[in-house]
Amino acid sequence: MKSKTGVVFMAIGAVLITAALSLAFYNIHTDRNAGDYAEKTLEEIESQMPELENPSEIPEINGNQLIESELMDSAEIDGYSYVGIIHIPSLDIKLPVMSKWNYENLKLSPCLYNGSLKENSMIIAAHNYSSHFGKIKELKSDDEVYFIDMKGYVYAYKVCETDILDGTDTEEMKSGNWPLTLFTCNFSGTQRVTVRCDNMNN
Repeated sequence: MKSKTGVVFMAIGAVLITAALSLAFYNIHTDRNAGDYAEKTLEEIESQMPELENPSEIPEINGNQLIESELMDSAEIDGYSYVGIIHIPSLDIKLPVMSKWNYENLKLSPCLYNGSLKENSMIIAAHNYSSHFGKIKELKSDDEVYFIDMKGYVYAYKVCETDILDGTDTEEMKSGNWPLTLFTCNFSGTQRVTVRCDNMNN
């Protein structure tokens, strides 16, 4: 009897280990695919932005200054609409940002979750892939964050604080007068790592 019980437990253990390994390989594969897709899309977005003869001519402005148009321009790539690029130098992150948030879009790219440049209250969501927002919890106060719109204008921000919010607390996510918020889920999906940013010169 003990022998049979031992065999059963060993079989269950083998199944659990196989499932865990399969999930780990799936996550690694998904992360790599998301990174590859973002890199390819980033190149296409940058190719659609206005070309300046000298990179030093690219205007850098505060997030509370809207240039030329009240609406955020967008570009369509592979059937998806993008509004710009998020750049976080300290984490070596530079990623395209989709104009519409949903779970399917998040598998490919960070998304505009709420707000806009016009409102000076952008909230950008992304998966916790290592190639997306998986490292934003490492950001420190005054780290620089840039958003580049489709006209090539660079909006400059600085990190002010990092919060951990309940995964269902959408009102708290939208609260406060923050010009830029970045967030991603933790590994269990129950909480949101949330980075609040102010305009660079404030």
